[in-house]
Amino acid sequence: MKTKLIFTLLVLPALAHAHPGHAGHEGDIGWGLAHPFTGLDHLLAALAVGLWAGLRTGTSRLLPLAAFLGSAVLGMAGGLVAGGFTGLETALAATILFFGCSLACGFRMSGTLACSVAAACAFVHGWAHGAEAPATGAIAALLGVVLGTAAICSLGLGAASILRARHTLVVRGIGAATTVIAAVMLVRSF
Repeated sequence: MKTKLIFTLLVLPALAHAHPGHAGHEGDIGWGLAHPFTGLDHLLAALAVGLWAGLRTGTSRLLPLAAFLGSAVLGMAGGLVAGGFTGLETALAATILFFGCSLACGFRMSGTLACSVAAACAFVHGWAHGAEAPATGAIAALLGVVLGTAAICSLGLGAASILRARHTLVVRGIGAATTVIAAVMLVRSF
């Protein structure tokens, strides 16, 4: 058990780096589809927002996801035009920390506030996607990013729908794990 804990603590910081190895690739829709699955921050954010939205009831659970994806597209446009900015990695980690803590604590909010928070967080993630988009084929690549992100959000939504009724501790555990990884990302961003 001690060996596993030590190994995890040694490997976790390397895994928590948000954007390893994305630069320098030709842009196409396939690159974009893969991108959200290969950046740990994007993977965690999309999965967490899907879980978070999935804990809502009725059709209102789809609204934060629509706000998330729509705002991500706006952020992509900003990042594509203006590039990255100082503190972007910190902002990314903070959004994941928020979603992780919300899941871990079972935090609920009104529909309007949930959509606003999802949109604000997604804008930051979209900006990062736009800023790191390849010079050639950026539009196709970013379309792929949106589709890949939607797929991950859908996985989170489906998982929450299954787990919501009987396994809330599993969702809270996922939130707690996300919080720990986000905290490591946050520390590493400074």
